[in-house]
Amino acid sequence: MSVLFSMRHGSAGGAAARARSIVARFGVTAAPMEERLRRLDELTAEFGVRPSWAITACLLERNRKTILRFAERGVEFAIRGLVHDGHGRRSLDDQRASIARAAEVFRAAGVPCRGFRGPFLRDNRATDETVRELGLLYHSAQPVVFDAAAALDARAEEAFRRTLRHLYAGAVDADAVAVRPSLRGGVIHIPVALPDDEVMVERLRLHPEQQAEVWREMLDASWRRGELFTVQLHPERTDECAAALAAILAEARARRPAVWIATLERIAEWWRRRAQTRLEVMPLEDGRYRVRMEGDPAATLLVRGLPGVDAAPWHGPDGIARAAEFQVMADRKPVVGVSARTPSSVLTFLAEEGFPAERGEEPARFGAWVDVAGQSNEKQVLQGVESCTGPLVRLGRWPAGARSALSVTGDIDCMTLQDFALRLWETRR
Repeated sequence: MSVLFSMRHGSAGGAAARARSIVARFGVTAAPMEERLRRLDELTAEFGVRPSWAITACLLERNRKTILRFAERGVEFAIRGLVHDGHGRRSLDDQRASIARAAEVFRAAGVPCRGFRGPFLRDNRATDETVRELGLLYHSAQPVVFDAAAALDARAEEAFRRTLRHLYAGAVDADAVAVRPSLRGGVIHIPVALPDDEVMVERLRLHPEQQAEVWREMLDASWRRGELFTVQLHPERTDECAAALAAILAEARARRPAVWIATLERIAEWWRRRAQTRLEVMPLEDGRYRVRMEGDPAATLLVRGLPGVDAAPWHGPDGIARAAEFQVMADRKPVVGVSARTPSSVLTFLAEEGFPAERGEEPARFGAWVDVAGQSNEKQVLQGVESCTGPLVRLGRWPAGARSALSVTGDIDCMTLQDFALRLWETRR
C-alpha cells in the first residue's frame, strides 16, 4: 500500500505512519530489501515451499539480476502491471498496451511469468479480457474475507471492518462463497485471503503472536471446508511477519488429511487439469451403478455412503476410492439431484465442485438433493449437499488426496526509497 494511496483513500495519519514505515524498511540501495527477500525465500524453503511474488515490470527492469536469481531458485513471479497503479478504472486499450508491455519486459529479463495480480487488488472486466488475450494462465485479484473475530479484540475487529469498507469494497465473504479457484473464459481466477500482512501490521498493529492466531483461524477454516488459503505477505514485512508465517506453515505441514502447499502457477495448472477430468455415474441393472473417473492420475475420487466400495478412510464420512472405476450396489443413485425450479447456475456450480448432478423431481432417488427456490449463496448449496449421508461420489478439489490447499504469495512493491519517488512519477495522470 503506497503513501499516495493512503492519502487518497485513508487519513493523513495513516499516510504519515506509512511514510515512517517506508523509511524504516527501505534504504538508498536495494540491499535491505534483498536481505528480506532472501530470508523469506529461505524460511519457505525450510518447509519445502516455493512462494509466488508479483512485481511490476518497471521494478523488474531496475532489479533484473536480483529477481532472476530468485526465479532460478524456484520462486514464481507474476506480472503486477507495467507500473504500480490500480487497473480498476483503466480502459481496455490502455490495459492491453500496458500489460502487454509488462509481459515483454518479463520475457526480455528471462523471468517466466504465467499469472497476473494488479496493485491494490483492483481490476475490471478489461483486465480479465487482457489477461486472457495475452494467454496468461491465471488472474489472482479477488479478495476474500475470512472471519477472524475469534483472534481479534473489539478494537481490532472494528478497525478491520473499517479497512474493508475503505480499501476492499469488492471483497467477498468467505462464509458465502466457495474459496477455491474458478475457470472463467479460459483463465483460472484465484482468490486472495484477507486479513493479510498489510492489514494486520499497518491497520491493526498486531504483534506476531496475534498475527499467527489470525492466520491459524484462516488455515483452520480453509482446511475444515476443504478450500484454498492464499496467504498474502509482502516481503517488505518479513521482519514483522516471519514468525507468524513459520507457525502456520508448520501447522499446515502437520495436518492430516494433508494441506497441499503450492505456487499459484501450480494451483492454476492443477485446476485446469482437474476441469478436464470426468466423473460419470451410469445406471446398470438391479440397482447397480458403474462409476468411472477419467483424467489426471492425481485426481481424487471421493465416496460417501457406499460400503461396498474399496476405499481408504479420508475425512468425516468420506473415503477415497482405491480404483478409478468400479461397480456398486446402491438404493439411490450416488449423484446430486436438482429440482426443476433450481437455477441452472447451481448445476454449473455443482459440476465445478466435482459433483455429478442431474435434474429430477423425486428426492428419494438421489444420494443428495438440492432445491433452490430463490436467492442462495454457494456455501448454503454446499452445506445442503454435504449434510446428506449419501450414497454419493465426488471429484475431490485437490490432488493426491489433499484436504485443502495453501499458497504463500506476496507483492514486491519497491526495492529502494528511490522506487517510491519513481512510482509517483510513473503513475502520474
